[in-house]
Amino acid sequence: MRAATSGFFDHIDRKHLAIGAGIIFAPLAVLVILGVAFLEPQPISPETVMGCYTAKGAPPLVIERDGIRIVEPGARTFQYLAEPDKTGYRLAVTPALGLEPSAAGEYAFVRQNGVGYFWTLLPELGSSYRKLRTPEDYGGRFEIVARDGVTVIYARSDTVEKCR
Repeated sequence: MRAATSGFFDHIDRKHLAIGAGIIFAPLAVLVILGVAFLEPQPISPETVMGCYTAKGAPPLVIERDGIRIVEPGARTFQYLAEPDKTGYRLAVTPALGLEPSAAGEYAFVRQNGVGYFWTLLPELGSSYRKLRTPEDYGGRFEIVARDGVTVIYARSDTVEKCR
């Protein structure tokens, strides 16, 4: 009978312990290395998201290389960075100007607390944003969650007059 303080692997020599550990941990290490090498998302360029965007009941936006311009008399602007996210791609925008509903049901950008927001880029209409795996999947749409909890979808517009 073994003593109560002896370990489970005490009767196995170090050579066999090393072989067993190698059999278990080598495939896991290979999977981690392959995951890091092949699952890193592609960068997204500003040209991919540039254009005129409109949403129902919200002011039009013009995304240019150097920033996002709100089409309004004040012509306020956002700075942005198009970047990969855990589930797709997003625009990281600053300052923290959020969509706030008015009594008339229209939305306007209002200064809010915080540094900025993340706007999720979306694929073609009818697809789940989780399917946006490469910049080529971008469908010319992004979503902003307004202060009242409503998701406002901006879509790239072919009518440039709306963004003047």
